[in-house]
Order: sequence, then structure tokens, then C-alpha cells
Amino acid sequence: MFRKFAIALALCLLSISIISADDTKKNKPNSISVTGYVKVFAQADRATVQFDVKGEGSSLEQAFDRVSRKVDSIAARLYTVGLEQSELGTSRFRSAENEGHKAFLSSKRDYKTLMTVTIQTTKLDLLDKIIIVLSESEVEVISDISFDLINIEDIRMNALKAATDKAKEKATAMAEILGCRIIRPLEIIESALDQDCYSYSIRGGRSSNICYEVDALGGMLDFDNGTIFPDKLMVESEVTAEFEIEPIDPTSGH
Repeated sequence: MFRKFAIALALCLLSISIISADDTKKNKPNSISVTGYVKVFAQADRATVQFDVKGEGSSLEQAFDRVSRKVDSIAARLYTVGLEQSELGTSRFRSAENEGHKAFLSSKRDYKTLMTVTIQTTKLDLLDKIIIVLSESEVEVISDISFDLINIEDIRMNALKAATDKAKEKATAMAEILGCRIIRPLEIIESALDQDCYSYSIRGGRSSNICYEVDALGGMLDFDNGTIFPDKLMVESEVTAEFEIEPIDPTSGH
């Protein structure tokens, strides 16, 4: 008896499910889905440069004092070429016992300190002079020269608006071809695809020449003129939209 009741209940629920699915399908408006995709280009207006400075001593305090003096000396030279004090700061600091390159039978280099200094500036015309100063100073490694956009959020918004307009334009054109017109948006989905920062890796040290290695597309190094300058950066935006459509009544004039 119970088995017969369970089977009957299952069949009843199945029929309700089928009816509900059919009703949903009938109530769903006619629609068209499109994707709008755009690329927006803008000139980079900020650069970031990082470099490492090392200090050694018989104590951590002495090693720190020496690395601090080196950084102060480099900073003074950078200020003379036009860099502002607010554009330079330390981002990482590491101290430890010096495991290698100790002085023989001496404790003068028992400890070492490594400081990473970050330069972030909007004066892109100073990049050549900055790199020259660093290459002539007691710098261990120069790395991660990157370019970005200060007003990236405004550019992202412009790209989003343009992608949305493109989606609506495509939907309108496709609907007209089909003898329809769009009524209203049913669903809009935005996908951020932008890459707003490009970088170059520049590696070298006091005992080696500074060599330039392009690490990402979007920027250029002018080897002939010895100039570093950024190319235009690209922001991408993609919007997928579904619009309700209805047939155009030829007798209505619309």
C-alpha cells in the first residue's frame, strides 16, 4: 500500500514539475543575447622603479647604519636630477647573519642588511637620469620598472560604457535584421579583461653593466637613443547583455 502511494506521489510531483517548466518556457519573453567588446588605450603617466642596497658590518647595527648611509647618498643624487623626496621610500628591509663573503679571520662582515627602495614618479622624462644615477651607485640590483595609469578607474569606466553601448548597438542591428526591436535589457554581465600595468626587468649591479630586458609587451626601450619610455597601455572591457525583443508590426508604422 505504501509503495503504491509513494509511486503515485512521485508521478504527481513529476507532472507538476513538467507543467511548471512548460509554464516558465511559455512565460519567458523572446530575447536576443549579444556581447560588446572594446579596447581603450591611454598613455601611461606613472613609473615605478625598485633597487636593492646592501650593507655589511660586524654587527646588525653597523650593517644597518652602512646601508642607510648608502641609501641617503643615492637619494641625494636622485634629488639633484629632479626627483622629489615624496617619490622615494623603502619597501622591504632584511637583516641576517652574513652566510657568505665574510672577511678572512675578521668579523667586519659578519652581518648584512639588504634594503629595497622604491621610486614612484610621474616625471617619466627623468627615468633615463634615474637609471644612470642608480647604475653609477652602490646598488646591488635594479629591477621591476613598471608603468601604470593614475586614473585607471576612470578609464575602466569609459571602457565599460563603450562596451555596453557596443552591446546595445549590436542587439539593435540584429533585431532589425530579424524584423524586431529591442524592448528592455533582461540581464547584463560585465567581464573585466584589462591589463593596466606593463613592466621591464632591468638587472645588474656594481660589478656588471646594466642590461635591459623587455619583460612584457606594451612598452618600448629605445636602445638607439638610450631612452626609456612607455607605450600606450590597453584596458579591455567585455559586456554580455540579453535584451527582450518583439516583432515590429508593419501596420503600426513603428
